[in-house]
Amino acid sequence: MGGSWRRTLFRAQKARDQQPETGFILKTMRPGSNHTVQHRIVFTHGGGRFANQLMLFGHLIAMIEECPELSVCNFSFWPYAKLCAGTERNPLCVYPPTRSKYESVGRLTQAVYAGTPQRFVPPLSRGIAHLMHFLAHRRRINFSEDVADLGDRSVRRMLTEHSWVLLAGWKLRNWAAFERNAQAIRSFLQPAPQFRKPSHEFMAKLRQQHPRVIGLLMRQTDYRGWFGGRYFRTSLEYREIIDALWERFGEDTVILVSSDESQDPHLFSHPNIQWATGTKGSGHFMESFCQLGMCDLVVSVPSTFAAWAAFLGDTPLLCCADGPSAVAAEPMMENALLDARNHTHCGQAMFW
Repeated sequence: MGGSWRRTLFRAQKARDQQPETGFILKTMRPGSNHTVQHRIVFTHGGGRFANQLMLFGHLIAMIEECPELSVCNFSFWPYAKLCAGTERNPLCVYPPTRSKYESVGRLTQAVYAGTPQRFVPPLSRGIAHLMHFLAHRRRINFSEDVADLGDRSVRRMLTEHSWVLLAGWKLRNWAAFERNAQAIRSFLQPAPQFRKPSHEFMAKLRQQHPRVIGLLMRQTDYRGWFGGRYFRTSLEYREIIDALWERFGEDTVILVSSDESQDPHLFSHPNIQWATGTKGSGHFMESFCQLGMCDLVVSVPSTFAAWAAFLGDTPLLCCADGPSAVAAEPMMENALLDARNHTHCGQAMFW
């Protein structure tokens, strides 16, 4: 491995060792005292599952940090409210976080989601969102799948035309504001303590035995068809990627694997291959998400899930889209989400 890469990896590890026990960058959440809210946005729908919802919420937070007259109630995030520190006790998923007499509505809706089979939650949420847009047709803004620059003056005028509006869209972005407010985004959207605590304990034990830990996300289930299967890798290919990582970073490096499918234990039988607790064991998938971000490096094919784990953990990201043979020369993206935008594969595949 080249000297510059080794220094980068060691800097990441050193910084991680100096962080609080959560392994995530923390910030005291502002109570909203700097905000004089005049216009409220209810974000109703758009995006996909958890990591795509993080993407949308992150850009909305960045916008509101720079527009104190705005606040957002993220209805689309309600099914995931219990997963993040800023929304765990904020049932309306409001930013900046404030108390509201309508919190019971959020708790009731989330209780309904919790009692609904998981496959029915997204259509149920979309159905409620479409009903809201139907009833409030004069105050609805739906960008659908068009890119909307949240920093554009015309978009801001639309959002501030009324005291409240309904907003929907898949690609609401303002990357300049996102970069300026990355710390606030990390603070609010970091995984909830119930997932960070067991993840920290697991990683602390792992680090007692290994000098470096690299997290590998094996994304297979939906990748067989997504993007024409371009980024699907077989289990054998992932095993070869692990060998390539050892060749580059050293055989004393432990590879922490998170997989969305059951794997052949014999294929991955090696003392320096460990499984994230959300993959093997009784842990929640958020534990795997946490543990990836607590590693010294996150390795994955183009994946918003992996990129957000790296971003929240302030951890470098390495894309293995070109397979095992390209791992040795693939540059590390130290700023995860921000650098991934300009990556050959990530920038094209992850709908930036």
